[in-house]
Amino acid sequence: MTAQDYLSPKQLAALLGGAVSVKTLANWRSDPEEPGPAYHRLGNRILYPRASVDEWLERRLHKSTRAYAGRRADKGDRQLALKRAALAMRRKALQRELDTLEAELDDLKP
Repeated sequence: MTAQDYLSPKQLAALLGGAVSVKTLANWRSDPEEPGPAYHRLGNRILYPRASVDEWLERRLHKSTRAYAGRRADKGDRQLALKRAALAMRRKALQRELDTLEAELDDLKP
């Protein structure tokens, strides 16, 4: 592969016509829920192979807005389920703490 086979984040953002910013690409690199194109990290440089960009764009090809909306809804459903699970765990922990405090209070009663 040659240097022309790779894009910097700035070049990729320009190639996408400004639809995706350099900052968005950086966010995608750190968020597994919003995977962007595959990339190489070489020291402090990020390089996107053109082939991985083409594959990524192909995967994001939609035939209708309904199909896209469904995909976004699935992501929202996953996030909501994760938040509910976290709240349930927190509720159980608080209940255990309350039970412990009530037991200590009972021990202090004459």
